[in-house]
Amino acid sequence: MNSLQEDKKIRELVSKIGVDFSTLSHATGQSKRDVFGWWNQPGIKILSPRHIENFAHYLSLTPEQIVSDQFDLNELRKKIILGPKIENEVYHLDAYSKVRTTAHIIKFLCFRFGQSKADQLLRHMGVHPCIYTLLDNKISIEFFTDLLSKIASLGLTEDEINHLSCYMFLTIEGTALGEKFSQAQNYFECYEIVNSSYDQFDHNFHYKMDLDQDGFKFYAYPGELLQKKIMERKINCTRLVFYRKTMLGWFPYLSGLAPLSVQLTKSIAFGDPFCLIEGSFPQQKKTSKPQKNKLRLLPDTNS
Repeated sequence: MNSLQEDKKIRELVSKIGVDFSTLSHATGQSKRDVFGWWNQPGIKILSPRHIENFAHYLSLTPEQIVSDQFDLNELRKKIILGPKIENEVYHLDAYSKVRTTAHIIKFLCFRFGQSKADQLLRHMGVHPCIYTLLDNKISIEFFTDLLSKIASLGLTEDEINHLSCYMFLTIEGTALGEKFSQAQNYFECYEIVNSSYDQFDHNFHYKMDLDQDGFKFYAYPGELLQKKIMERKINCTRLVFYRKTMLGWFPYLSGLAPLSVQLTKSIAFGDPFCLIEGSFPQQKKTSKPQKNKLRLLPDTNS
């Protein structure tokens, strides 16, 4: 299907579900003037792939589902009538993260402060709590960094925020990815799986790992768009960096191994152009899996 045919499908869907220009402007990330100009010139002006993707995300769909009519029209009507799941435009545009990366944090907040408090925090940020009903929903990295800041305002210490990443692994157990990690026999095999699973992360960074039997060096290079935001001081990634550092040391837990104490030797939070996290493997090949209620973090030398 060519771009003109795709654009025709978008126009048909807009008409069927009754999207007004104001909503369409918000959903596509365009100005109302640009939306009006596009709508009045069918066959001449077409939506860009980025604007189509934004519109699809607004409806919790993929562009492919739209052009192949794989959706429930009544459900889409409800979405339009009830309003967006993401009202904050900053979180809606440049959405290269999945909400699954923060789902465990919201579960922690529900446990610690109650469901109503967690919902209230999300609504205050301009995000509908129901966005977590589909963990593949896309959202921008600004949501992640802002969420960590909002949590700090609730009274959590920096150490507690850094270690929130540990809760993620309790949600991975029992999944297909968790099963892969459970088959690893040592640290090297565990981090081989990490090295082949970058698609489970966001797409705001480019990842690379130098891995051998003694340890690893993990590089995270911010993408061009994120780098620009950092240079313009539009985003602060300090908490996110330390959060990710702790997370990287805890993957062995999924393989029945003790977590690693890793070192953050370069960081975009310190003004470096990329992040570098290094870890050394113990000599033993395999250790017995610790009891969950006895798990303790190893000393953190970079927090």
